[in-house]
Amino acid sequence: IEMIRRTMPDVPVLLDLPGSKIRTTNVTRHLRVETGQRVVLTPDGGDPSQAKVSMNFRELPQRAAVGDSIVMDDGSLTLVVVDIVAQEVICRATHPGTIRNGQGVHLKGSNSRPEFLSDRDRELITFATQQGVDFLGLSFVETASDVRSIRELIEGASLQLVCKIETQQSLQHLQDLLEVSDALMI
Repeated sequence: IEMIRRTMPDVPVLLDLPGSKIRTTNVTRHLRVETGQRVVLTPDGGDPSQAKVSMNFRELPQRAAVGDSIVMDDGSLTLVVVDIVAQEVICRATHPGTIRNGQGVHLKGSNSRPEFLSDRDRELITFATQQGVDFLGLSFVETASDVRSIRELIEGASLQLVCKIETQQSLQHLQDLLEVSDALMI
């Protein structure tokens, strides 16, 4: 940021928050999933050789329901939940794709996401205000109250908020998001 400000002082700086995205964890090798293949998602550790994939979302088994769609691999891989047994969400692939470590996972429904702001997001918001960046990209924002919670944290800083429209829920609340944000990113 300092180098940009020094060499190109008129160029605005945007800091993009990572958001509280659900991600795969401990996937040691890529797992190619074909249509019809069984895949187990669990917060309790996995084994890709057995198509059992670990996730960073402890509440996954409580938030998912039989019949839910789960999308991965930038939208290529689609899984449908067929059963939930203890901490395992058992799925079948309806569209093929590849599972990798740290990959984003999207469950449909607003009750399927972790808390909007992660601890890392809060640290980065403080950093952004201290550095005087121009824009803050809000990942996985879904409601006007999400944006208001950021406005409270930045306490009147001149930081402009860019809502990233990335989910069905953000589309459903688009008008409200337009009213509380400075810009939208699709």
